[in-house]
Amino acid sequence: MAQSEHDLEASSFSPSPTCAIGEMDQVTQQNAALVEQAAAAAHSLRDQVKSLRGAIASFTLPA
Repeated sequence: MAQSEHDLEASSFSPSPTCAIGEMDQVTQQNAALVEQAAAAAHSLRDQVKSLRGAIASFTLPA
């Protein structure tokens, strides 16, 4: 393979540092959003558990 062909092939597969940083920033923001969603879901589940515990507290099993 000629040097110019190799350079062209390498440049088409290697993103520029600016592009790579931009993609990393985008993925980081997406991950942060997913973490926020997971935290909100966890808080919601905790609240539902508290509510269910209160609902079943009046029930007792026979001894």
